[in-house]
Amino acid sequence: MQPIVSILMPTYNHEKYISQAIESALSQKTQYDWELLINDD
Repeated sequence: MQPIVSILMPTYNHEKYISQAIESALSQKTQYDWELLINDD
């Protein structure tokens, strides 16, 4: 079983940049399964 990498993305006051940050995370290449956790506090 492969490990899962968790990407934690806090987004407080990042409305101008959130799409760029998500696209950046999605464009990463890895051999692991991963999950993107977005939190707006």
